[in-house]
Amino acid sequence: MKKLLIILACIVFYAGKVSAQKLLVNGMIGFPAGEYAFASDNKIENLAFGGILGVELNISKSLSGYITAGITFLDQKTSNDLSSIIPVMAGIKYNLGAGGFLPYLGAEVGFNFITYKDFFGTELTLKEPAISTLLGLSIPLTSKIVWDIHGKYNLVLTAFRSNSLISVNTGFDFILN
Repeated sequence: MKKLLIILACIVFYAGKVSAQKLLVNGMIGFPAGEYAFASDNKIENLAFGGILGVELNISKSLSGYITAGITFLDQKTSNDLSSIIPVMAGIKYNLGAGGFLPYLGAEVGFNFITYKDFFGTELTLKEPAISTLLGLSIPLTSKIVWDIHGKYNLVLTAFRSNSLISVNTGFDFILN
């Protein structure tokens, strides 16, 4: 949890230093796949949930870059050893239109800090590289607030496991300037 607070503080500091155009605040619900699904016994009621905070910078009219950090928890109805995932990602978004409803495609790279409990109950944290793809829709609500909803596939690249998470994220983008 300390790592997450440090990462979130860095994002807010970064946003102030580079004059970010948007502050991103999202919640998510996810469906575990790969090893995450096995940890959840492949039951639909064992969902992931969490939140994301980030900043976004416009590169051109249809392209923007962003960095995000968040926390994801897997439902603990089973006896799995996976406690939490802290994704720290950098990505790009390509807007497919202009005006009101704005569909977009995105891609991210970064690291997931995955906390496990070993056989003795000791927590271990692994840093695993990850890539994500996303498809979303931005809907302006006011001149300063945009509602964002997107689907995301997050693949964690590990040597011995295939971990992935399919999620639906929704939240608000606050336009800062």
